[in-house]
Amino acid sequence: MRLLIAAALLVVFVAPAAAQDTRDHREAMRHLRLGEDSMRLEQWESAEVEFRSAIRLEPPLEMRHSHLGKVYMATRRYRPPFARISGAATRS
Repeated sequence: MRLLIAAALLVVFVAPAAAQDTRDHREAMRHLRLGEDSMRLEQWESAEVEFRSAIRLEPPLEMRHSHLGKVYMATRRYRPPFARISGAATRS
């Protein structure tokens, strides 16, 4: 009986959080791909918006920070990239 209650609690409380994490990850990856596409086309403003959205959804992944730093460098905004790059390096 206790095992059944534990399983029910797991489904009620853990499954929705895991599903949200999966949705956030998929959405972050979508923004990452759109940002990379924009970066290839040198659409810097669009790339910045997409990378910022990806970072907001899933901050720990360094690639997003690195790409945003590249956008800053391409648009000659030199101060922000150093914070992004050093922040990515300290998280690894």
